[in-house]
Amino acid sequence: MAFMRTSMLLLTAVTVLAQFPQPNGGGFEQGTLPLEWRTGGPNCVELPDWQVHEYNPDFYILRESGCTNYEKPFLFLIFGSDRAMLTDTGAGKVDTRTAVMAVLNAWTKRNNRPNVPLLVVHTHGHGDHTAGDPQFRNVPGIQFVEPTQAALIEAFQLKDW
Repeated sequence: MAFMRTSMLLLTAVTVLAQFPQPNGGGFEQGTLPLEWRTGGPNCVELPDWQVHEYNPDFYILRESGCTNYEKPFLFLIFGSDRAMLTDTGAGKVDTRTAVMAVLNAWTKRNNRPNVPLLVVHTHGHGDHTAGDPQFRNVPGIQFVEPTQAALIEAFQLKDW
């Protein structure tokens, strides 16, 4: 009986919530996710270091292979009107820059753009999000923001943190 009441309450809540206006995502273009994320193995020789998925024409999700690092982090590459932004740089000893530059080059070619400056930021400073940092520091055309509060405040000119 308790199961029936819980089920009815859940069904009622879902029905009521479906009637409320849904947010428009702030103009964010919806996309699609892959049917599965490859996590690694059984034969790591056959798997690439990165699974690159185009969520929509301006938003790419890069998933590091579990064959490369057990953390299998997700990185996000988002293209704006005047630059692209990469969030995080991967875990372990992996060639993140080659994968990112391949997406950047394909995007600029498809959009008839000569080049796109890259901004590199981080969700936080743990090693599974910053291991690829040396590949992006001090590179022409790349603005690299260290994963520290002070660097974020300076880079984005934040007045009230």
